[in-house]
Amino acid sequence: GTLAVLRADGTFELLDLASGHRRTIGELNPDDMKDRTTTYAFADFSTVYLVLNRRFQGSYYSINLSSVRVHGLICAFDRATGQERWRKELEQQNLVLDKLDHAPVVMLASRTYKRQDNLRYYILKLVAFDKHTGRQLANLETSSNYWSFRGLRLNLAERFIEFTAYNRRIRLISSQ
Repeated sequence: GTLAVLRADGTFELLDLASGHRRTIGELNPDDMKDRTTTYAFADFSTVYLVLNRRFQGSYYSINLSSVRVHGLICAFDRATGQERWRKELEQQNLVLDKLDHAPVVMLASRTYKRQDNLRYYILKLVAFDKHTGRQLANLETSSNYWSFRGLRLNLAERFIEFTAYNRRIRLISSQ
């Protein structure tokens, strides 16, 4: 196994638990480290991700998929070379961990409760970034009377990712 270590000086390392070998994977600026409240590190086959969350005022709504809350900085590092691939500042998102190993994109989903007079509903939001470049590939919102996504399907042969909610289906289809 591997353990991710973020030092106080911003050095981001991977520690191989079997051999004890430590390898620097990236460096963060002191400004990146300021005001963080929680830190998460996780990886897929080729990329190591680091999330530095900052304080959030207000309500936070989770989704029904395995995910990590992102409200702050997310950085993606090449797992082999340690080179930083991209970084983004995001607010009130959930990075979906389901299918992360095999999906060609990083998917973020969120829901927001809305109230207008006697009308109450949720806004479901979905954002997708290319794993290697960080380029945004999708950014959409839809209203729903039901509260969250409940399923995720990845079909590499037909080149689509599909999120399902009780009364919605959102399909991201590759254009290439």
